This record gives sequence, C-alpha cells and structure tokens, in this order.
Amino acid sequence: MIQELQLTRPHYEEYLSILLRELFLLVSRQAPVGTAQNRILQKEMEAATQFFNEHFTENISVEDYALSRHMSICWFIRSFKRYNGVTPMQYIVNLRITNAKTLLRTTTYSVSEVAAVVGYENPLYFSRLFKKQTGLPPSEFRNTSTNFHK
Repeated sequence: MIQELQLTRPHYEEYLSILLRELFLLVSRQAPVGTAQNRILQKEMEAATQFFNEHFTENISVEDYALSRHMSICWFIRSFKRYNGVTPMQYIVNLRITNAKTLLRTTTYSVSEVAAVVGYENPLYFSRLFKKQTGLPPSEFRNTSTNFHK
C-alpha cells in the first residue's frame, strides 16, 4: 500500500481502497466471532458503507437512509462513526473529495464539471469544501498535481 502511495500510478487511489478493504476483511476474519447483536450491527454498517460508496455522487440524506432501514437517526450516526471512524456525512464528503482529486489530476473537466460529477450542484460550495479539506482550491490543486507528475 505504501509503495502504491509513493508511485502514484494510474488509478492508485481506487487500488488502495480495494487493498484497504481486503486488509479489513482479513483482520475481521481473525477477530473472534462477536455476539449476534454485534454481527447485525456489523452487517448494517457494512451495508451503509457499501450504499454510500455506490451512491456518493447522488443527493444522499443520511436521515432518510437511517429511516429507510428502520433505525434511529442518532443511533445510526453514532454506530456508523464507531464502525468507520467518521460520521456518515464526513464519509460521503471524503469519498467525493477523493474522487474529485482523481478527476482533477486525470481529466480536463472544468471545476464545475468535476463538482457535478462527484455530486455537488453548486460549484462554489464544492470549491470552498474542497479547499477546506485539502488546503487548496481545486484549480490550484490541479496545477500543483499536474506540475508534480510531469
């Protein structure tokens, strides 16, 4: 995984996410089998994580997701954070920003187009959020990334 990070070959971020998932699976197989309640919780959180991974580009309401699964919103957010280390909304934002970074590095899409592709209707809001997460505005990130890889 470290080597992949250092080499930054094409699609390395996607490959790293696959490797990380595999690592989590291997660790979870080594862990002692928990109670039935823990297994149900784990299944629910895995399902939520998978749903967010597949639908992060859409307009996702964490509240609607929890209610659709017949869960208390507070319980779901607390459980998701315990399971993933971040709240559901932080998880979705991280997915969007990670994918935006890849698009900025590998495509010629405008910042507005990148924002739309990763699920933000408002490019200005996307730019502010991107800068807050990465420390750079999207256009500067693209310039820095493309200069670095030349």
